[in-house]
Amino acid sequence: MVIDGAWGATVVDAEGNEYVDTMTGLWCVNIGYSQQAVGDAAVEQLCCLPYYPHTPANEPAALFAQELTRVLGGDLKRMYFTKVL
Repeated sequence: MVIDGAWGATVVDAEGNEYVDTMTGLWCVNIGYSQQAVGDAAVEQLCCLPYYPHTPANEPAALFAQELTRVLGGDLKRMYFTKVL
């Protein structure tokens, strides 16, 4: 099977067959495919600051930390982002 396109929770193979995507993994997210708002946010961020090491602070990380603190509650003073392999 060769996947040729996707939108929402649907993927389409090269022959035009449609499937509901029930896979999980690194890039399979619960917002679905082809979300314009996600693409717009990615372009905006790439134009502003495409990459910076996570050791010093940057505005997107600080805003994310603030939102996590709000959602999780409490009074978090420090947050460190990393990836788990």
